[in-house]
Amino acid sequence: MGERKKIKSEPQNENIKVKHSYFEQLFVSRSDGSQVPSRNLQSLMDKKVFPSEYRPNYWLGKVIQHLISRAKEYFKDKQAFILDHTKKYEKDGEEMKNGKSVRKWKKGDPIILPNGAPDWIDVEVFNKEFQEFQDIEIDLGIQKIEFDPDKGPDSTPGEDQILIPLLKEPK
Repeated sequence: MGERKKIKSEPQNENIKVKHSYFEQLFVSRSDGSQVPSRNLQSLMDKKVFPSEYRPNYWLGKVIQHLISRAKEYFKDKQAFILDHTKKYEKDGEEMKNGKSVRKWKKGDPIILPNGAPDWIDVEVFNKEFQEFQDIEIDLGIQKIEFDPDKGPDSTPGEDQILIPLLKEPK
């Protein structure tokens, strides 16, 4: 019997996979804790990115909608992660200045420093575990599309950073 060569087949339809850190490129956090699309994401949503012969602008719209919904989950999980690593008040309290109440808190509320940053339980542990959290990769369940960079897209370098994980290069 002859030797059989093992043929490695490439997956025909590769799904888009992104790390949690990818969502930080897509959105800007406001001071109230909400997020808005970054300038680059907003510009991708507002224009036709690809040349007309590609016609994947509909696909890109669907991907962006999916990313927005997954980003909501990400930011909710990120907030919970941050709260888990923040010191909490041990009892109800109130801060007074010139006889007026300027701030109140309840037992279990996170302690926020005057600069607006959380008071970490252990900042080194937080940083290590947060990096692990950011490195978590999720499968969006949407297939990448083949794209020839020589034919476009008409996009900025910031927009390209958003697009690169979504596209596969032609064979």
